[in-house]
Amino acid sequence: MINSMSIISKSGTLRSSIPSLTRAFSTVGGNTSADNKEPEDPNRILVQKPVKAVGQGQSLWSYLKAYIKHTIRACRSSFHDGQYFVKHRKNPNLILSEIVRMREIKSNLRKLIPFSFFIIVPFAEFLIPVYLVLYQKGIPTRFLTQKGIDKTNYKMSMLMLDSQNKLKTLLLERMKKLKDLNFEEQQAITLMINWLENGLDYNKDSEYLSKASPVFEKHIRPLINSDGKLLREYMFAIGLLHVTGLYYFNSLFKLVNLGPVTLASPCIKSVFKFYPRIRINMRLKAVNEVDNNITDEGINGLTSNQTVDLATQRAIIPLNKTELELKNDLKKWHKLRELGLSTFFMTLLNICQKHTQ
Repeated sequence: MINSMSIISKSGTLRSSIPSLTRAFSTVGGNTSADNKEPEDPNRILVQKPVKAVGQGQSLWSYLKAYIKHTIRACRSSFHDGQYFVKHRKNPNLILSEIVRMREIKSNLRKLIPFSFFIIVPFAEFLIPVYLVLYQKGIPTRFLTQKGIDKTNYKMSMLMLDSQNKLKTLLLERMKKLKDLNFEEQQAITLMINWLENGLDYNKDSEYLSKASPVFEKHIRPLINSDGKLLREYMFAIGLLHVTGLYYFNSLFKLVNLGPVTLASPCIKSVFKFYPRIRINMRLKAVNEVDNNITDEGINGLTSNQTVDLATQRAIIPLNKTELELKNDLKKWHKLRELGLSTFFMTLLNICQKHTQ
């Protein structure tokens, strides 16, 4: 997760703000995410709009000392994470919070390989904003502060909210045009249209989920997989971002009028067509692997950051929700999984729910 991530503008185009080094590490004096003590109050709102602090800024020297101290602490924590991963990588009896931590460590170790360049080479940290344009989640979480993670979670929630609303609008247009449906399929499609328009109530609609699932797999899932716009919005709706800066490069190429390398190129078109599908399949596979070990007791043992991450990966928007509410949402997800519903369908059910900003 990063402090400078792309968001969707009102026009629907991908927008990125390239932060300065000071903004990227604006709170370097704080603890890393894994070092924080979790709040005892489960009713604390985990993700909300950040409040700008009013006060005098740090001097350059105090900022530099805090930055160096934070970097050393993050390197030391990354080393301990590596030891933890080697020790427990073959342990089949890990609880849910340990499994989530192992996956986070594995992701951070992959990010640490290119990111170590900015640590080892003097003054290379000034290139971090450029690196973030190419690799938006390129900073290991150990090198982020809790304040930076909170800002990122808020931006991600806003991105998911915007994309889920767009996805519902696009799906409604496509689903109303479906033809050659039998009576039962038409009933299920009408039911899903109602969910998209008015929201899903698990207490009232739970008995219809098993009936709607086969129709979704037969008609709606292929519809999403074959439509580039639907795939793109679905990818953002489940909390995925682009790994590379393809869209930025394409915009740059258009500005300088390099026609052969723009979206008009069949090669580039094919990349943009299959890339979201690959990313989505990887995410759903990862969610399934974690869900195989998920239990209500395991959910209760999650840290606040782990709770937000698991909710986001399942298209649950954590915005303005308490830790207790998010854990209850994850428990609902666990109960739905026991009905034999596919992960793809379950994420769409979460997207159908009404959200408040």
